Amino acid sequence: MIGMRDIELLKNGNLEAFERVYRAFWNKVYQFSGLFIDDDFEREDIVQEVFLRIWNKRNLIDSGKDFNGFLFITTRNIVFNRLRTTDRKERIEKVAEKIGLEYSPDVESNIDADFYKKNIDKLIALLPERQREAFCLSRKGNLPIKKIAERMGITESAVKRHINLALKFLKANLPLLIIFLKG
Repeated sequence: MIGMRDIELLKNGNLEAFERVYRAFWNKVYQFSGLFIDDDFEREDIVQEVFLRIWNKRNLIDSGKDFNGFLFITTRNIVFNRLRTTDRKERIEKVAEKIGLEYSPDVESNIDADFYKKNIDKLIALLPERQREAFCLSRKGNLPIKKIAERMGITESAVKRHINLALKFLKANLPLLIIFLKG
């Protein structure tokens, strides 16, 4: 059983404590990885990467908090990053193949830009009608606030409020959308 003392020793660079923590938790990391990764070798690789990261970031461990939480977040981040990288490369290669190009970083940049634009447009479509109209006239139509107010038949402060609400919505939801679509 791993106690607070082992975690504190690990945090201070004690290799024996690290080995005890590894033996106590490697299977938990392996099983959790299995929820997302089918390949046994890749899961073993993830286990190694998780514990390497724990060793390298041991100074960030809060020995007063539950180590399971730190372990979960570290494992989750590594698994999701790996999925995102694997899926992304496969998607990019497929798209490049479809349009008759060989894979290159330039192709990847163009595909990424297109990906973000399409997904921002999806979020804009979810905005309430008046917010969407004000936002599009401002950002896509490059109209000044005064012109937007005239065109929409509302005050300039109402236009500003619609645009601010739209921006808040996009800032809050774009990262989540990208994580779910890419991951």
